Amino acid sequence: MAAAKHARAIIAAARRELKETNASDPLGSLWGDDELLEWANEAQAQIGGEIIDLDEDFFGDFFEITTEAQNAIYDLPSRFISMQQVEYIAGGDRADVPEGRARSGSPPVLASTNPSEGPFFNYALYNDQIHFDPPPAGVLSPGFRCWCVLQPADLTYGKASAGASSSITLQAADDASGFGASGEDDYYNKSWIVLTGGLGAGQRRRIVDYGGSSKQATVSPAWSTNPDTTTLYATETLIPEPVWRMVQLFAAIAAKGKYGMDARHLVARYNSLEEKIPSLERRTKTERGIQPFDPDDGL
Repeated sequence: MAAAKHARAIIAAARRELKETNASDPLGSLWGDDELLEWANEAQAQIGGEIIDLDEDFFGDFFEITTEAQNAIYDLPSRFISMQQVEYIAGGDRADVPEGRARSGSPPVLASTNPSEGPFFNYALYNDQIHFDPPPAGVLSPGFRCWCVLQPADLTYGKASAGASSSITLQAADDASGFGASGEDDYYNKSWIVLTGGLGAGQRRRIVDYGGSSKQATVSPAWSTNPDTTTLYATETLIPEPVWRMVQLFAAIAAKGKYGMDARHLVARYNSLEEKIPSLERRTKTERGIQPFDPDDGL
C-alpha cells in the first residue's frame, strides 16, 4: 500500500522524525501542529518551484472569468504563478486572446487590434490582476478561460461541518480539531481530500469545486458513504513520493532549527532526495501532445 501523503500523515511523520508522538505529549511538546503544518507548506511551495523549473506544466491548471459590464480588471488567483494562454470562450465563440503591452501612463492602457472583426481582446498582467482591453461590454459567463501554472494549495486538515453525496463542508476556524479552510473561491480545486476518521473514513476524492464563503468542497466521484459532522479530513497534493518525504523532513528540520538542535542527519536525507528531483519530470511537451497542458489529462 502506498504511503499516506495527506496533511495529517505529514505532521505525524514529522513528529516521528522529532521523536514526538503527538502535540499533547505528556513530556511536553516543543512544536505545535500549526508550526509543523506551516513548515510543511513552506516546503511544498519551495520544492514545487523546483519541479516547475523542470516541467512548467506539472502544476498546469486553468480558471475561468465571468465578466462584468465595462469592468476591465479582474483578480488573479492567490496561487497564480504564470499565464500560458488566455481564450475568449463566450457565446459559442472561441478565440485566443493575445498578450498586450501597456502604453506609458497610469492607469495602463492597452493597444487593441481589429475589434471590428468580432469579439477581440488583448490582456496584460499587472501585479495580482489581469486587465482586458477593450473592457467587456456585458456579463459573459464565463467570458475567458485562463490556462496557467498555479502553486499547489496549502495543505490543511480539520473536522467536517456537514456532508452530502458529492460534497463536504470544511472547518471554518482554527480549533483543536484542525484549521480553518481558505476563504478564497476555487482555492482547493484539483487537490485531493482524504477522510481520515469518523463516518466515511478511508475514502479519497478529488475536489472539483470549492466555495470560499461556504467552505463547501464538491468532490468527484460521489462518496460511497457520505461524510457528516463526525468526519475528519485532510487534503493532499499530487506530488511524487520522494517529494512528500522531503516535505516531511523539511518540517522536522525547521522544527529542530527553531531551538538550534542538531538536524544534520535529517539534512543529509533531504539533500539525497533533492538530487532525485530532476528525474521527476512527468512528460515532455512532445509526449504530452497538447498545449497548454490539460489538467484532467491522464487522471
